Amino acid sequence: KQEKMAVQRQPNPNKGSFAVQMQWPAKAASTTLVLYNNLGVKVWQQNAGYISGSFSRNISPGNILSSGVYLLVIERNDVRLSQKIVVNK
Repeated sequence: KQEKMAVQRQPNPNKGSFAVQMQWPAKAASTTLVLYNNLGVKVWQQNAGYISGSFSRNISPGNILSSGVYLLVIERNDVRLSQKIVVNK
């Protein structure tokens, strides 16, 4: 059975700080947020813990992000969701 998940990020583009809102199935699972630069290098990672239902997280990696396109990967069990993030500083 396919899990139903929804992810929103805002603002996009942003200045290096953004919010992610997620809607997960009722069953809690370990969730990790990873941010990759356009070369595929991991520049930030955070373990969000075991979450279920609605979840919101502000992401502010500090000054490590320069202007460019990044890929936010949300990993939960065997599921990986990817969202493009644009940073304009």
